[in-house]
Amino acid sequence: MTTYSSNLGLELIGTGEQTGTWGVTTNSNLGTLLEQSISGYVTQAVVAGADTTITIPNGATGVARNMFLELTGTGGANTNLIVPTNKKLYFVYNNATSGQVTVKCSGQTGVSVAYGVKTILVCNGTDIVVATTLVGPTGPTGPTGPTGPLGPTGPTGPTGPTGATGTAATITVGTTTTSPAGGSASVTNSGSSSAATFNFTIPTGPSGPTGSVGPTGSPGTVGPAGPPGPASSVAGPPGAPGTTGPQGLTGSTGSAATITVGTTTTSPAGGSASVTNSGSSSAATFNFTIPTGPTGPSGGPGPTGPPGPASSVSGPPGAPGPTGPQGLTGSTGSAATITVGTTTTGPAGGSASVTNSGTTSAATFNFTIPTGPTGPTGPPGTSGPPFLQNVTSGYTSGGRVFVTSAGGPAPSASNQGDIWLGI
Repeated sequence: MTTYSSNLGLELIGTGEQTGTWGVTTNSNLGTLLEQSISGYVTQAVVAGADTTITIPNGATGVARNMFLELTGTGGANTNLIVPTNKKLYFVYNNATSGQVTVKCSGQTGVSVAYGVKTILVCNGTDIVVATTLVGPTGPTGPTGPTGPLGPTGPTGPTGPTGATGTAATITVGTTTTSPAGGSASVTNSGSSSAATFNFTIPTGPSGPTGSVGPTGSPGTVGPAGPPGPASSVAGPPGAPGTTGPQGLTGSTGSAATITVGTTTTSPAGGSASVTNSGSSSAATFNFTIPTGPTGPSGGPGPTGPPGPASSVSGPPGAPGPTGPQGLTGSTGSAATITVGTTTTGPAGGSASVTNSGTTSAATFNFTIPTGPTGPTGPPGTSGPPFLQNVTSGYTSGGRVFVTSAGGPAPSASNQGDIWLGI
């Protein structure tokens, strides 16, 4: 009965068997299988990350029976050469393109052979172990391998601590100046971009319309007969308009300061404009008080009254125009800005107003200033000529009053005299 050796798998001929053919088996054992196990050299490709299994078949050639195994292919993590548990030596050369290769028996740990290393291993019937502890002298350090590919970017680090709070910008109201009527409002900054001082210049409201015509003078009383009285009457000149105060400067913009328009109040004519801040230096709320425009000029003389004695009184001079409102001082900030937008004349009797068409950090102030009130009534008109030159009382039969020239005789008929008045 034919059997096989446990390690090399050589065919063992039973007694009296293979008569006339045993030479073939013997030649295979000695010339092929035994020679392979003693001096056989074979190359075996491995696959990266996978198992490659080699065997020692009974009575036939097999890769694992060879003494010297040169490994080709690609090595790396989890690249394994699985050999049978037959006890035998292995000379192993890891000539794969890169990475290590682990030589082991199935399910065991084995030995990792680094890239480019030649070593002697042995199977002890269970697993592959190192066959010798002989170590030659350390060879020279090999050249540095190429730099591997750049690894993925690491996670973003935690956010750093919050920096210290910066100094807040401040805003202060400086001067408020009233400028002449018809000019433009302006705001200037006499401070800095982080500590602004806003100076306001606001024009006086325009003069009110001309006053209405004064009432007709009362008729003069009937005077005694005499020469005509001279007509004389001059209306008083209108008062001069008040001077307009200068306008404050525009404050510089702050990065943190804000400006909000609060209230806008109309004060009596003749007062001064004012701006107050009901907020803080870095969050200003401007409240405006703007007086009504100056009183308009006196009305023109009334129409000439009916004939009467010469009498006339000069009208009083017009009231002086009030001083225009004073602008607010701008607040300081590192980024806030103030721009004067429009200046509009509102109807007489209306309220002054200031609106912001911009933002709290880039304000655009639009001013509306009402026209002044209507001027006072003009002086009485000049007296008319004498009502009658000469009156002689009397009635005729027709019930009429007759009038004759001075010194003339009394008329005796309706066709005589200067004027006949029916009563």
